[in-house]
Amino acid sequence: MRKLFFLLTLFVGFLSAAQTSGQLKKRFLGTYTGFIPSYKTVSSNIQVDSVALTIELSNNHLQFTLGKLEFEGEYTILLETSTYFILECKMDDRIANERIMVYKRGKKISRDGLFPQPNATLYKLRKKKRNQ
Repeated sequence: MRKLFFLLTLFVGFLSAAQTSGQLKKRFLGTYTGFIPSYKTVSSNIQVDSVALTIELSNNHLQFTLGKLEFEGEYTILLETSTYFILECKMDDRIANERIMVYKRGKKISRDGLFPQPNATLYKLRKKKRNQ
């Protein structure tokens, strides 16, 4: 009985530590810009042109601009390692969630593309460029 209680306590501890509900530090917040490279769909061989992508991160909230489309949503931190964070982004009116990797060095983020889109790397804008 003691072993079962010990294993149950240990298991619950690991589950509670698996997801981090904290917030990103202020230095990781801001506006990131880049583009999704052009790609070809597998089923119908249609060539899709590259498109501009902007992601603005604030406290537990993000704004996602893809060309002329805009989405808003909230994010949670799924994983934190020594080199990056992985964010799970729940966008309004979208079924699929976005995954974003925020690097701790280099002022860049990486967006995992939803198939067949390729991954996109975005770089943080400086404050002077945002105001212009």
